[in-house]
Amino acid sequence: MDEDVEKFVSKILAELNIPLAIDVEEKLDLKEDDREKIKFAMSKVDTADTPFQYSISNANIYIKLGVAAFDDRDYRRAVRYSDKALKIDPNNMNALWCKVNALFKLKEYKKAVRGYDEIINKGMDDERIWFYKGNALMQRKRFDRAIECFDKAIQKNGEFVEAWLKKAHAFVELWEGEKARECYEIAIGIAPKSMEKRDEKLKGLIARAKDKSVSYYYDLALKINPEYVGAWHELGSMHHRLKDFERAMQCFENAEKIDPDNKEIKEIKEKCLTEWNEVRKCSACEGSGECSNCKGSGECEVCDGSGDCCICKGSGLCAECAGSGECDECAGKGKIGFLRKCSKCSGSGKCKKCDGDGMCDICNGTKKCLRCDGSGDCIICKGSGKCIECGGKGIKE
Repeated sequence: MDEDVEKFVSKILAELNIPLAIDVEEKLDLKEDDREKIKFAMSKVDTADTPFQYSISNANIYIKLGVAAFDDRDYRRAVRYSDKALKIDPNNMNALWCKVNALFKLKEYKKAVRGYDEIINKGMDDERIWFYKGNALMQRKRFDRAIECFDKAIQKNGEFVEAWLKKAHAFVELWEGEKARECYEIAIGIAPKSMEKRDEKLKGLIARAKDKSVSYYYDLALKINPEYVGAWHELGSMHHRLKDFERAMQCFENAEKIDPDNKEIKEIKEKCLTEWNEVRKCSACEGSGECSNCKGSGECEVCDGSGDCCICKGSGLCAECAGSGECDECAGKGKIGFLRKCSKCSGSGKCKKCDGDGMCDICNGTKKCLRCDGSGDCIICKGSGKCIECGGKGIKE
């Protein structure tokens, strides 16, 4: 390449203090004019007739150009410049680092994982490498392997909050809610602001649950944070819509325990309970809870609770002859006048109703109501006045 181009590009890179390495989420502090200068320098390099000579200094020019391209989100160009630097110096870690991070940004995660492995094998074994490798594996849905990488990062730096959070996210994807909760709690212990990341993940799960109308996303969210009122509320609402009132009520009650002053939860709970009671209303008492036989009085419907025979009114005497045993037509004589035989008693002189013994023909002198055997209680509800089908609750459990 023309020596003047090399000097020109080197001068611009030096003036702007472009570093030899950039992290994945790092941004260079460059003004718009500075970025235009770099783009002009890149165009000079790209249109040059011959590449730079094979020297470490020229490899560094390519690396810095790669870093500038990465910062400008021109990841393809960053890979191209990094490859040119690696052609000059195959073991240059800065060039390899820039290339691999650019591959990650290009969503070429399989190549990125191989690149991070190469960096590790060449001795650059710090927590960031394991962390970014884990991220790439997460994107490839290799969650078990990603967790291994995050563990490596945490072994090297136990307070690496982002590694704890990503490990928690991996456990979420594996449906291991309890393990995810442990990781989130550690991260929150190190940096309380991590709670925002956890809650953001929980909101994502709730959104998925609402979209699919399935409970397992809610269940997972509640394993991660059992005190998540929103999850209990939404899970209860889902069961309510599906007419699974019992589960819905359990969810609303759990939400109410956590947030007892939440008016919205109270209102939907009451609505759910009303609908549930209507569905499970006892058909025997129509929801009143009263015995249909005695209408809730608990009394025998024949004797009105007195326990007395309804015919003799508790006297035990024949209602027709008042206990005398005599025919009331002939006064026990068997005749009407001197000659005519009494037609009512056929001349016997005995009361036809009690056959002359004077006792009530219904209770046989016991004085007791035959319906309730003298107890005065309704024979269906045994005096409780409650519906025997629902136990007086008006609803069937």
